[in-house]
Order: sequence, then C-alpha cells, then structure tokens
Amino acid sequence: MILTGIGLMIALSYYSLQIRNQNRTRRAQLYMQIFSRLSSLEFRLIVTDINRWEYSDFHDFDEKYLKNSDPSYSAKWQAMMSWGEGLGILLKDGLVDTETLYNMAWGQGQISFWKKWEPIVKAYRISRNNDDFGRWFEYLGEQLIEFRKRRGLPATWSTEEMKFIEE
Repeated sequence: MILTGIGLMIALSYYSLQIRNQNRTRRAQLYMQIFSRLSSLEFRLIVTDINRWEYSDFHDFDEKYLKNSDPSYSAKWQAMMSWGEGLGILLKDGLVDTETLYNMAWGQGQISFWKKWEPIVKAYRISRNNDDFGRWFEYLGEQLIEFRKRRGLPATWSTEEMKFIEE
C-alpha cells in the first residue's frame, strides 16, 4: 500500500508539472499571436492611417469615415475597435496580465489610442443607441492607465510627446 501511495503521489506531481507546462506553453503561444499581430505590416499601416484621420467632431467623423462610400475606412476603424475589444476581454478574463500586455502591446501607445478614440466611441454609443460598443476597449485603456499610475508614472504625457492626447 505504501508503494501504491508513493506511486500515486509521483504520478500526481508529474501530472501537475505537465499541466503547468502546458499552461505556460499556451500562454506563450497567445502572447506570440498578439505580438505577431502587433508587429505585422498590415496592422501598423492601419494604425498609422487611422491615427492621421482628421475630423472636427463625431458627426464629421461619421460622415467622413463610417458613412463614406469607400468601405475600407469603416473596415479599418472597426478592425482597430475589434482589436481593442479583444485585448480587453483577454485582460478581463485573466488570459493575459496587465504588466505583460502593457510591456508587449505598446502600452503607452494603446493608452494614447484609447484616449484618441474615447470621445468617438462614447458618441458612437449614443448615436447608435449601443451602450456596449467599445466597452472592453475602454476597460483595456483604463486598466493600462491604472497600471501606469501604480508604477508611479503619469496617466498621460505631454501633447508634445503624443500630439493627439489632450493634457
């Protein structure tokens, strides 16, 4: 019976180590998928393009980019909103941690991206009567801001450093 008990303890320990290694491997795969997307030329071109869009208010934005006859405008914006939503859901569900996401997913850039689009997202919610739109993107931005604050860093930085963030 003693040998059976020892064998069972060894088996459970081995199984526990295997599960831990599988979880680390899955997490590494997820991180690499995120990093791969972040570093792709397509992603970088979309980010660069939509960050250059100029508009005076939500109505102007809506007319120029969402209701435009060229569907690529709306598709680019929706792709970026979906990206932010996806990262926010992964963060909320604990599948990625804030520090790793901040360090890997251009944390300051993600915050500035949220700050740039926050007024548009909030106006979109009202105009389309959709309270859930951008909820996880907002969660992501706010969690990254809180992470910066816990590190003793300012939530935002000067407009000279990031021209599209209002101090």
